[in-house]
Amino acid sequence: MAIRIQVSNPALLLRDIQEHIDKGIIPVWQYDSDDDYYMETESGEILAWFTPYYIGEKEVILGIIGSNASMISKEVYSLYHSEFINILLRFYNKDISKIELIIHDNHFDTTDIER
Repeated sequence: MAIRIQVSNPALLLRDIQEHIDKGIIPVWQYDSDDDYYMETESGEILAWFTPYYIGEKEVILGIIGSNASMISKEVYSLYHSEFINILLRFYNKDISKIELIIHDNHFDTTDIER
């Protein structure tokens, strides 16, 4: 399930999310040197990442990828999507014109997800 976000300036949205993470305004989430977004478990394990696969003029599409070691569980899959959408609605609802979930098979998400 990829997340398609329609916004006037997608690159600015992603930079702003990172700034909010850096300042602690957006808790729990982090990002890496590839600009992928992730959460760590209490033990410091990273179970999945959202990666911005497509950044267009008016939209960005984030797909979920997992670790090479295991499949993404349904629990982690749904948690990541709901928590990231929570960030978008909580902090950017005035900037975003549309959020769309691409539910079925797509080329943005890993195929290593429990079904």
